[in-house]
Amino acid sequence: WFVGLVAAMFAASGMAVSFLGTALGMLDPVFSFGLISVVFLGGALLICLILCGESFPSHNFNRNSLSTLSVKPLGFWLLFVGNFAVCYAGLMFISHGSAMLTSFGLTPGLAALAPLASNMGYVLGALFGGVLAARFIGKSTPFFFAIVTLIAIVILNTGSSFAIKIVSLWLIGVAFGSTVSVFMMLFTVWYGVERAGLLFGRLNAGYGIAGFVAPWLTGVLYDRSGDYYDGIFTCAIVVFTGLLAIVLSPKPR
Repeated sequence: WFVGLVAAMFAASGMAVSFLGTALGMLDPVFSFGLISVVFLGGALLICLILCGESFPSHNFNRNSLSTLSVKPLGFWLLFVGNFAVCYAGLMFISHGSAMLTSFGLTPGLAALAPLASNMGYVLGALFGGVLAARFIGKSTPFFFAIVTLIAIVILNTGSSFAIKIVSLWLIGVAFGSTVSVFMMLFTVWYGVERAGLLFGRLNAGYGIAGFVAPWLTGVLYDRSGDYYDGIFTCAIVVFTGLLAIVLSPKPR
């Protein structure tokens, strides 16, 4: 819950900044976003002061026999590819979602809802992905979210209605948000809380790589072809590769 909540706040803060920035649009932009930053940072400082010295609950499974398992390099890197693939899809559709829907013939007003749908999905996935991973302790949970991503990409590319495309973007956002809490939970259960942070930090480097590659490559493909179909097809290949990587990853024991 705690990891998922922090990750959910990451997406929620972006939506809040956009909303408040629009509400304060009559003011000078520098002053508006400066005011928002001061309020957010002040609130964060206040929360830190309130929680200072608080202890958070831990679970016995963090130090049981599962935590003695050794990390298999091949298994880790296969999961890295799987995580990268889902992040690639999430970041591609968040960065190009509105332009993509516009290229499909939707009005700019409707297309502007694309980031909202993706971010709302991210919040939900971050909050409940780890809960699902705790219930199904294995690679079935990341496999499930990779499948959801691939199916949503196909539906978005073939569906004609606005509702279908928005729901597809929302599902991709759910899977993208789940990557944070799912893998953190699984690493904690498999290898113990002492190593979970280190492993997740390495795994989450895939997020940063995807954040650079996905928007850039999608833009290059759009400039070359004049539409988003090549970018969507490339994304589907990346996600399918990630799906295979998760399937082929060995069990932790």
